[in-house]
Amino acid sequence: MVLENFIPPLLDAVLLDYQRCAVPAAREPEVLSAMSMIVHRLEGFITCEIPKIFDAVFECTLSMINKDFEEFPEHRTNFFLLLQAVVTHCFPALLNIPAAQFKLVLDSIIWAFKHTMRNVADVGLQILYQLLQNIGQEEVASQSFYQTYYTDIMQHLFSVVTDTSHTAGLSMQATILAYMFSIVEANKVTVPLNPTMQANGTTNVVYVQDFVANLLKTAFGHLSDAQVKT
Repeated sequence: MVLENFIPPLLDAVLLDYQRCAVPAAREPEVLSAMSMIVHRLEGFITCEIPKIFDAVFECTLSMINKDFEEFPEHRTNFFLLLQAVVTHCFPALLNIPAAQFKLVLDSIIWAFKHTMRNVADVGLQILYQLLQNIGQEEVASQSFYQTYYTDIMQHLFSVVTDTSHTAGLSMQATILAYMFSIVEANKVTVPLNPTMQANGTTNVVYVQDFVANLLKTAFGHLSDAQVKT
């Protein structure tokens, strides 16, 4: 009843006004929190409306908050809470959006866990962990995802793991890294993460070990190869 009779006119009225607002600062952050609450309440039943919600609020809000880490604090907090709600309850919708828009979503998540605002960084890590677990349940989509994004995510994660300003999130960072290592070790990543290298017989496990070793050597130049490997 609510989904059929109340939600469509609400979305039409609120989202269009938010999207077309000529002055970004005049956009109400409560619109984002309202969308987040709707997704939390209706969960998977609202999945079909996610493309409409994203079209109206995603890119225009992102353009407001991606210039720095400070402007529009309410918008940025509510933006990532909405993204978290969608990843948690309506993940299939993300599998059906264009590849360029999906990359923008992932880039937003990466940008979130690199954020200087602790609450945003924490939410970013939570979203990433949930997304990785969700994608792991998708037998076909997961392999394309891993081949395209696995090493990029790993590289960005290590950039915050080795950054002393992000030590507060170390526990969740370690949890995500452990999960990413585990799916490779369990052979759940069946596509080659580096087709060029692996044409020569290098396994994903060996490739990831070498990739991580290089990241550590870059971050800690004073360590020897032997110290990195141990």
